[in-house]
Amino acid sequence: IELEFSGAEEITYNYGIGESKSISSDIQAFFPDLPGHPVKPGDSWESIDDIVEETGDNKVSMQFNNIHTFEKLEEFNGYECMKVNVVFTGTVNGKSFQDDMELITTGDLSGTSTWYYAYKEGLLVSNVVDGKGKTVTKVLGPQEMEIPAERVYTMKTELIGL
Repeated sequence: IELEFSGAEEITYNYGIGESKSISSDIQAFFPDLPGHPVKPGDSWESIDDIVEETGDNKVSMQFNNIHTFEKLEEFNGYECMKVNVVFTGTVNGKSFQDDMELITTGDLSGTSTWYYAYKEGLLVSNVVDGKGKTVTKVLGPQEMEIPAERVYTMKTELIGL
């Protein structure tokens, strides 16, 4: 089930380079996808996240292919939760301009996450994501070059009280 986030496009924040962006893609990627049917421990389902970030002349697109597996019911932070493990792969494609140079970035992403969903309350209680990315940025302009990069990251989100 993909949640609807009407109105999120109108909410913007300063992106730190004198430009602003909408929170829409951030919110859509933040909440895990639930299946559109009942599940029991051991069941799996797939989802795709398309994230597009645009600021001025800069655009980055990321697509994630996710396989979610409902592992078990577990008490977590005082809630009866579904524990769901996710394996994801994806791609990143970006194009930006800086001074008189064009930057074209391509790469691959992969990782895992574990999220806890309090199904009675309809709350995302926790989500821990471990991921990595490998990209190459081609610089086109007066000084052409390729810049390889590798990233490893962990993101943890937890409900801290109502």
